[in-house]
Amino acid sequence: MGSYFQTTDMQMQYIQQTKWIIALILLGSTIAHAQQPEVFVQLGHSGSVKAVAFSPDGKLALSGSRDGSTRLWNIKTGKEIAQMVSFKDGEWITITPQGYYVASAGGEKHINVRVGNKVSGVEPYRAQFNRPNLVKAALQLESTPPRLVLHKPQTTTQRHWRENPHHSATLPMGSYTFRGQAVDDSAMASVTINNKQISFDENGYFSSQIQIQRGENPIQMTATDIFDNRATTHLTITGKETTPPRIIGITNNIFVENTSTYTLRGQIIDDTDIATLNGQTVRLDKQGHFSYDIPLQI
Repeated sequence: MGSYFQTTDMQMQYIQQTKWIIALILLGSTIAHAQQPEVFVQLGHSGSVKAVAFSPDGKLALSGSRDGSTRLWNIKTGKEIAQMVSFKDGEWITITPQGYYVASAGGEKHINVRVGNKVSGVEPYRAQFNRPNLVKAALQLESTPPRLVLHKPQTTTQRHWRENPHHSATLPMGSYTFRGQAVDDSAMASVTINNKQISFDENGYFSSQIQIQRGENPIQMTATDIFDNRATTHLTITGKETTPPRIIGITNNIFVENTSTYTLRGQIIDDTDIATLNGQTVRLDKQGHFSYDIPLQI
C-alpha cells in the first residue's frame, strides 16, 4: 500500500482542505447511523489528520491520524472505504463504515457497539458484524451492483403472464404475489417495490402482494447492497377486466352405445391453462382445447 500511494507538491496544497472534508464526512456518517447499531473502534481520543496520500490514478486517498488510524477514501464519492487501526498492544482492526470488520486475535476488545445511548462490547453482535468476506469485498473497490431476478407472479398461468422484452405484461385485475431474488456478491441492505421496503431472506429471496388495477400499473423494484450499489427494474403490468369463460363444442345430451368410456372433447375460451370437470383437473392446450375420459354406467 505504501508504494502505491504518492504525495506530490501540488497535492500537498490540498491536504489541509482534505482534512476538513474528511472530518465533515465522519460527522455526517455518525449522525446518519445514530438510530442503528453503530460499530466503532474505541481509540480513547480522535487525533487530527496529519498526512494524506493519493493513488496515482487519483481515485483513492489514504489519510493518517495521530490516533493510530489510517483511512481509505473514494475520491469520486467522498465516502470512506475502510478504516485500519493498529494499537500499542500489537492488535489491529480493519472496519468498514457499515460496521463490518476483521480483527487480530485480541483486536475485538477495542471495538464497541452503540445503540441509541447504550454502548456495549461487540460480543453480542459478533455474528452480524465480524464479516471478513464483506471487508474483502469493500477493499476490492470495483464492486458491482446487485441483480434482480423476477419470478412469474403466483396465481397466474403462463397464458396470463405475457411478458415481453420491454418489461411489460398483461394480467387480469386482482391481487398477486410477486416473488423474486436480489443477487449480490456482498450482502443486501434493502429491497423496495414502489418505494416500499419489503423483507427478504439471507439468500435475497423476497415476495410482495401487489394489487393490479385496470389499465397500466407501473412497478419499480430496487435492490441496494451494503455498499450502496443499486439495481432497479421497471415493469408495467396492464390490468384487464375478467370475463366468464365460454365452453364450446359440447352438447347438453350425448347418447353412446356399446362402450364403457366416453371421451369428452371441447374448447374453453378464456385466459387459463386448466379447467375442472367432475372435480378433476383437466389440462388445456394453447387454444383451450381439452379431452377427458368419462367412465359410463349402464
